[in-house]
Amino acid sequence: MHLHGHNMFILAQGTLDDGWNGTIVNQDNPARRDVQIVGAWEYLVLQWNQDNPGAWPFHCHLAWHLSLGMAIEVLESPDLIPNQVRTPSTVSQTCRDWWAWDSHNIVDQIDSGI
Repeated sequence: MHLHGHNMFILAQGTLDDGWNGTIVNQDNPARRDVQIVGAWEYLVLQWNQDNPGAWPFHCHLAWHLSLGMAIEVLESPDLIPNQVRTPSTVSQTCRDWWAWDSHNIVDQIDSGI
């Protein structure tokens, strides 16, 4: 699992057979990551500091998991996000160039593109 815009603290991880008993592993210095592998039939308990206002994707890196919807968008501190965010002209031009190309070409995309 990958969280954009933050480091997450790994508080616990284990198998669903055992279940989480509420214990936090290494409370004083938990592992800090932006990606953590979660195996089949496992759980992950994580925490992150809410110190970066924005809309942040949290998703699996396996393309077919994304295609099945294994992604969420975390909206953090929306009141602190400026009402008017300017898009740089180079980004706007890139979008226009893509739309012009895409209107005449078919992109065979089977996943979300994240």
